Amino acid sequence: VVMLDINKNNLSQLTEKLVIKQCTLMSIIAMLGLLAGIICIINPFSSGVVVSVFLGVVFFACAITSIMAAFNSRISSGWSMLITLLAGFIYLFLGYIFITDPLNGMLSLAFIIGYLFIFAGILRLVLGFKQIKDSFYGWFNILVGFLDLVLAYFLLAFGPETSITLVMALIGIQLILSSITILSIASAIKRMTR
Repeated sequence: VVMLDINKNNLSQLTEKLVIKQCTLMSIIAMLGLLAGIICIINPFSSGVVVSVFLGVVFFACAITSIMAAFNSRISSGWSMLITLLAGFIYLFLGYIFITDPLNGMLSLAFIIGYLFIFAGILRLVLGFKQIKDSFYGWFNILVGFLDLVLAYFLLAFGPETSITLVMALIGIQLILSSITILSIASAIKRMTR
């Protein structure tokens, strides 16, 4: 995501033209994200393959970074070196799976997300029941926890097609909502500079 690069070092050089240029760039990226989100929802399998290969490349980059960091004696030694190397090889394995077999990569991602929803749902339910007497947030957390568990059920209990479709729908919705947020921020900044 492109953000305005504003800090105390370059604040004095900030001009209206530069702000508008950055906002235009943010708007273009947001429109691309909006388009990508719509494609994820409309065509989950094709976009799932693209997402899987992209994640594979990210895992390979993490593997290279971890393995290089493990051999950097100033950063790690002993157990930390072993753990960093192990993490690097796990990233390498995940990258290989996601690139060579994108559908299984997406299924793995669906299962990981499903178990994260179970974990989050249980935590929200516990928190909600603790807060139920004190505030409205207790009921809200119970509702969201229940929805987390329902999503986990859909991700884990149905076949691969449903799991991949749901994961891509979640990614698509996230891309659309993020794009709308970025567009509204860019629009607000442009209005402020006029």
